[in-house]
Amino acid sequence: MKRARQAPQLVGGVPVLAVGGLNIGGSGRTPVALFVVEWLRDRGLRPVLLSHGYGGRERAPRLALDVDFVRDGDEAAAARLLLPADVAVVVGRPWRAAVELSRRHGDVVVVDGGVPSATLPRSAEIIAFDASAPRRLLPAGSFRLDPEVARREFPRALSWGHRADEPGLSDMALSVSGMPMTAVVESRVRATHLIGRHGERLPLELLNGRDCVLLSGVGQPRSFEHTVRALGANIVEHRVRGDHAPLQPRHTANIGAGVALVTTTKDAVRLPASTEALVVHTNVEIVKGLDEFGDFMRALTAGLLTDLGPS
Repeated sequence: MKRARQAPQLVGGVPVLAVGGLNIGGSGRTPVALFVVEWLRDRGLRPVLLSHGYGGRERAPRLALDVDFVRDGDEAAAARLLLPADVAVVVGRPWRAAVELSRRHGDVVVVDGGVPSATLPRSAEIIAFDASAPRRLLPAGSFRLDPEVARREFPRALSWGHRADEPGLSDMALSVSGMPMTAVVESRVRATHLIGRHGERLPLELLNGRDCVLLSGVGQPRSFEHTVRALGANIVEHRVRGDHAPLQPRHTANIGAGVALVTTTKDAVRLPASTEALVVHTNVEIVKGLDEFGDFMRALTAGLLTDLGPS
């Protein structure tokens, strides 16, 4: 945190928004970053997504022109798969060089990660956290930093509580409003459509009443399981891998006839070649604090964003 306080700030030029996660896995950091990118694009700006490329083979800053998780890591590869082709995705470190490359390709840079970091030049921060997780620090829980400390150290940051849309969750979990770090935005996960083998968009109704084997290597596998079950699927088995873990042919083997293999967008880019799977695409849906988010983004873009448009 001492190093984070020394982080240089950009004055003028292309603004840089760093989206960081308060939890180790499951904070919703990447979905929030993707939401911000598409929100800006829908309002006429040219956002750039910058990813550190966790797990990727190459480190030097570069443009991700195609989907290659071996080279870029699964988060950056999934971003390239999901974002429109006219949105630049930059991958790599060190942060300063990656930011400079990103600023040449758009008028707002959204960084997936980098908080806290003493080497990431940035204009503002969004601190995302899992609003369904008990507030316990590592190793007892998933929080890397106490929310009260984060509130003091990042006084200008927008705090963003992200949660799975699970029935009964508010009864068993710490609510966003109960966090010492006052949350301005609250969001939940919402399934929008399925993605087929060739990238085609398919209706969610295809899973209704169908036997499915789930395969996931994400921060919150339980949330993914709930999402699929809520679509009416009959879950035969859930094959859970560690977050970012490699997926081998044995992990997709022995799927019965008529049973669908169902996975997440983050895992889809790591599937072995020619794997038949249905991918559940989810979006972030803001349920509280939309006006505050708009005010935050207007201040960040310093006049670039004049028409907030529909929510």
